[in-house]
Amino acid sequence: MLFRLRKLSWCVTVVVVSDDPAFLATVAKRSFRHPLLAWPTRLLGVTRLPLMALHDLHRTFAQRNAMMITVDSTPASPRCSVYIHVPYSLPGSRPLMVATWTPKRGLTLTTHLQLFPDKFNKFLQRPSLVVTSEQFASHRLVMVDDPMAPGGKRVTFVGTMEKFINYLSTALNFTYTYVRPPDGGWGNKQGDGSFSGMVGVVSREEADIGLGPFSISAPRAEVVDFTYPITLHYLKLLAALGDHEVDPWGFLLPLAPLVWLGHLDGAAGGAHHDVPVAFSHLSQTSFSNHDYIQRFQHSSYIATTRYHCGRKVAVEAAGVGGVDDDDVGVNTELRRQPHVPPGRKTHPSTLPEPPGSIA
Repeated sequence: MLFRLRKLSWCVTVVVVSDDPAFLATVAKRSFRHPLLAWPTRLLGVTRLPLMALHDLHRTFAQRNAMMITVDSTPASPRCSVYIHVPYSLPGSRPLMVATWTPKRGLTLTTHLQLFPDKFNKFLQRPSLVVTSEQFASHRLVMVDDPMAPGGKRVTFVGTMEKFINYLSTALNFTYTYVRPPDGGWGNKQGDGSFSGMVGVVSREEADIGLGPFSISAPRAEVVDFTYPITLHYLKLLAALGDHEVDPWGFLLPLAPLVWLGHLDGAAGGAHHDVPVAFSHLSQTSFSNHDYIQRFQHSSYIATTRYHCGRKVAVEAAGVGGVDDDDVGVNTELRRQPHVPPGRKTHPSTLPEPPGSIA
């Protein structure tokens, strides 16, 4: 149900109107925890409550594409004020007023920001974010001296991903510090529904960013949001070469089990005839018996229809290539073709009809 609501809420404006602080707090909490709303969805809260009574909405409205309208319904001078909560601002901090409305002056912007501004394009204030990361081959952990850090040592990294987060912090205007996941993992779903590793740290809100790289999976996407892919990796399976051994049962491979069963049934039940009914890789419409043999040896497919006691009992297409005269199975079919004298031109459709066959 929550997933369906999130899907239906894409690119729409959700308006929540209430003067009940408990109701507003519940909506905010559920939409943040689950998360009900996608980022393109605009969330607009409307209330007559004072700002000091809306502190429970701070985290949700700061992390979502949201605005709050407070209504002063004084008959003498009705007025509406429009606020946004700055991302990663301290709880209890006053939201930023971006517009006002009065009957006489209408809507007036009070800052350079538009309504529903892109708050994450570049942070208005320079917040300090927590980044969780773990070392791997190209992302090496380094402990540096820092008298302000616990124990006088601060965790940092050297590598490509460190360069990426450093560039991102400059572009978006934030600072960051590192924490490592307790189990040193990337994140897997546990039996109780929680997540381990860096995914678990972010989902528990112990860090703001998980610096992978991560592989995207459906379970992980239920608790965290992913950025656009920043790198692609290709995985391949390798196996050692086998010994050059002759398979004594290799002669069974050209035909399917049902075809071999038909052969055995025909051999046990009486006379039968195999008639070629379709060929591939034959570019000429007429050929001699010698050409027929040679072309068949270099073709890829031949379809044969088996007639047994006047009934068609099996049709099979078998892939062959480079057939030798001593091969068993497919070449057996060649030896049963009616003999065509050398020099005589013919076509498969003109071959004699086997006795007792049914068209």
